[in-house]
Amino acid sequence: MINIALFIPMAGFRPHPEHVNSVINAVNFLKNKRNDVLIHEYRCAVFPIQANRSACVGHALEGFGGRYKFDTTIWLDGDMKFPENVLQRMLLHDSPVVSGVYYLKKWPHHPLIFKRHRYDREKKMWVYLPILDKVLDIHPFYADMVGMGCVRVDIEVLKKIKPPYFQYRYHSDLEPRLKEMDFLKKYMVQGNTEEAHFWEKVRNKGYKILVDPLIQCEHETVKWIGQSDYALLYNAGKVKIAEDA
Repeated sequence: MINIALFIPMAGFRPHPEHVNSVINAVNFLKNKRNDVLIHEYRCAVFPIQANRSACVGHALEGFGGRYKFDTTIWLDGDMKFPENVLQRMLLHDSPVVSGVYYLKKWPHHPLIFKRHRYDREKKMWVYLPILDKVLDIHPFYADMVGMGCVRVDIEVLKKIKPPYFQYRYHSDLEPRLKEMDFLKKYMVQGNTEEAHFWEKVRNKGYKILVDPLIQCEHETVKWIGQSDYALLYNAGKVKIAEDA
């Protein structure tokens, strides 16, 4: 029997009704396909988001006060909707870390699937660039960082890393459009993404992030952004990343 902690963050917002329906459909689809799974769904209201995600790690490790003993965790963000086979496909892979694909809410809507670009030694952090092409293929591939909106992380991985799990850090000077760096430092405004710190810890323990491009999710903006929208932009050559030049 596989015991799954299904985490859905509610850090300051209500999940969209289409998100709720897609999660219900995914859970029912998995239960119809397999009789060897137990799912504990938890909608976490801790705020802000980095605290929310870290609290979920704690619940996974402690099993909500010892009531459960989880084998794996699956994270589905509340501003997204998912294919009905999302949970089933995540469990198909032998990898202890599996990610689906979804896209940035704002222009240029690139995938939230990243590779390490170069190391900013002064700030002691990696700069990442999105992987633009492989998400339109059908073959699994590895990434260095992904968003937490559609991902599976086994308990064996979480047991090997130590807190703090998720935290924001200053943007790197290598990242574009950050002329206000001195202002951000002066007022201790933190940037980057809360996931980067987590995935660096995971990678440092020898784990890789397997991305399944057949798990295609949609992100809520003024409309739902999904693979077909991104493919049109990509094929038209409109998805440009500053460091590509």
